[in-house]
Amino acid sequence: MPTLEEYLTSEYPKIEAQLQEIDLYVSQGANLLRTACQTGDGKPVSWPYSYPEPTLPDEISVSTQTMCAAAAEHLIEAEIGETEPPRLSELVSKVLKSTFDQVSSKVGAGERAWKSSTFGFEDVFTASWLVEVISKRTAPEPIVKAAAGIIVTALKNAVDKQFEKTLFEESNDAGPHPLPLLRVFQSVESIEKSNSIMTTAGLAVPLVADKDLSSAAHWFERNLHRQMSFHHFQDFRFDAAEMVFCLAGVLQTKGITIYDDVITQVLKIVREAQSRSVYWRPYRPMISNERGMTLLPLSIEVATTLLALLERTHNFETYQDTLHKYYRWLVSQRIVQEHKREDDPKQLWAGWHSENAYGLTGVHVWDTARVAMFLLQYGRAIRRQVQKDLRKKSGFTIKDRSALEKTLNEIVPYDEGAAESIKDRIKRAISTDSFSLLLYGPPGTSKTTIVEAIANAKEEWDMVYITPSDFISGGESAIEQKAKLMFETITKMSETVVFFDEIDRLLLDRDSKRYGEQGDIFQFMTPGMLAKLAELRKMKKLGFVIGTNYGERIDRAIKREGRIDKALLCAPPNESARNKLLKGFLQKGLKKPVWTAKHKQLLNAIAKATPCYVYEELRSLVKSTISASNPKNLESVLPKIKKSVTNKRPEVTIDSYKKRLDSTDYPQRPVEEYIALLILTAEAQKVSENKAVAEIKKLKKRYGAVTDDLVPLAKSCGLGKIASVLTEAA
Repeated sequence: MPTLEEYLTSEYPKIEAQLQEIDLYVSQGANLLRTACQTGDGKPVSWPYSYPEPTLPDEISVSTQTMCAAAAEHLIEAEIGETEPPRLSELVSKVLKSTFDQVSSKVGAGERAWKSSTFGFEDVFTASWLVEVISKRTAPEPIVKAAAGIIVTALKNAVDKQFEKTLFEESNDAGPHPLPLLRVFQSVESIEKSNSIMTTAGLAVPLVADKDLSSAAHWFERNLHRQMSFHHFQDFRFDAAEMVFCLAGVLQTKGITIYDDVITQVLKIVREAQSRSVYWRPYRPMISNERGMTLLPLSIEVATTLLALLERTHNFETYQDTLHKYYRWLVSQRIVQEHKREDDPKQLWAGWHSENAYGLTGVHVWDTARVAMFLLQYGRAIRRQVQKDLRKKSGFTIKDRSALEKTLNEIVPYDEGAAESIKDRIKRAISTDSFSLLLYGPPGTSKTTIVEAIANAKEEWDMVYITPSDFISGGESAIEQKAKLMFETITKMSETVVFFDEIDRLLLDRDSKRYGEQGDIFQFMTPGMLAKLAELRKMKKLGFVIGTNYGERIDRAIKREGRIDKALLCAPPNESARNKLLKGFLQKGLKKPVWTAKHKQLLNAIAKATPCYVYEELRSLVKSTISASNPKNLESVLPKIKKSVTNKRPEVTIDSYKKRLDSTDYPQRPVEEYIALLILTAEAQKVSENKAVAEIKKLKKRYGAVTDDLVPLAKSCGLGKIASVLTEAA
């Protein structure tokens, strides 16, 4: 297995080149959809079956439009095809209007909603693509009822016929095929998840009974093992494509779990089958008739289904080579417009046509749409795998989302009761897809918990935890090289919150005495870190947070705009927050305590008597008292907690910060932290508000303006005079 450095210098550039190639082909496929869309000649806005197509029928193909629109929605969500007019999203809206108008007209006239020259009347494929579209967009009632009704009717017919009859017209001699049945069950799931479809169509959950789901699972599983048997005995009837659809079907209908051994067996066979046909050439038709016309599944449907399987069963890393081979074959089938724009290849269109068509000089628009969608999803799967590889090889301490317990809404803000608390300010600071924060304040003020909650708030993001030991693990002489490798890794990560915890020595204020007393290696680190953090700030879908107990030690340049978006003070909790925390600890430690007026009064007294206590000290106070008490109830616990408070001082004291204010080691001073403690002390009436005001005025005169975070803290403590003096100009 390559080391991180080997991976970054050898494997990663190749993967990045492939991803850029995939992005280009997706863009070119989107361009084909924009170019081929017919918007003139007084005919309905629509996509032709193939492009270029000399003439268009008067009646549009509902099947072609819905297939293209369902695929295009994925491109639109990825903001592909949205840069130049006509925008893909606008074209899709116009195409769907034409399609909806035509279907509504037919339904209103008492006719069948559509007829596909390929699939027949009101087929399940077209209905399934319609369901994909209307689950994301508002559609007229006749459209919703038609699409949902066809899927529900197809399901009922399949159940009635015990899944042994075709889901297409009776003239079809091909018999049942797993792909249309799979599409029906996928559509059922989409319909059930959409409240608007369920309500408009007048349906009720569940759409399929448990016994019928079990019967369908049995049908898929039986045919899956039938294909596995054909492969084992080298029977000519073996069809890798059908096997893939059956595996997807048995998973969809909950016949097996994602951990079933049969999944690995099937995936090995799928890989081996590529030695005969790299695109798993389907052999079994979905439709056939007495005149010899047959319709086979397309390889792009096989590849799309296989990709979804690999992702769902967490097998993409092991079997991605199968999709890579298919991808290379797919690229070889690509058709590019004749008049190329060499100045900007992204503005070219490129397309594909069905592998069952020969001698075609143009492209199939519907096939190109499905290919572009697949390539988009394939590229995303590769990117997700790259992120997993980077995390695995980095050696960083990483918490994925499943391990992040706290949410921002669950955090009790230290300025509880403020009109805009620290919690609100954090939410605003992380509202974009990239951000940078500095959290500073006394130890124990929940900085790590806040970062975990931030990662939790950014859906599906992980948290990377970096400490000084990560930099110095190779010895002092290797710090610069280690830092370079670490930042090179981080800049290639996405959907990640990086937490630099207590790395003050690497960001030390260059104007301080301590900076000059350091060795050369550490003196080089601060300017180097400045450049690295500036680069990190440019990354999309990545946020970083610097946490420190010593804000005055951090170089001023780190705090400038462009490196840090926002510096946020983290202080011990005010009285209201302490009351809330203490009550929560007691609720958890005791069995359903009943709160009387006397108990609440005692709790208020404890909260008032504990200024400058931090989260862990409050939790420990309750936990140790409960452990020593018998019986364990509020009546016995609260008085003991109150008594123990008088004999214990908090770790964070105003005196310790007074000493730091007077120190000459650093030109910056912990002024905000000192004022925060002064406010909490004044709230507890350990010092008068007037005396605190006088002290704050002196500090502002000497050190200048202070953070806005102190104003909501003062207001939440009911100290209006302090809030006023804080807002005055220095």
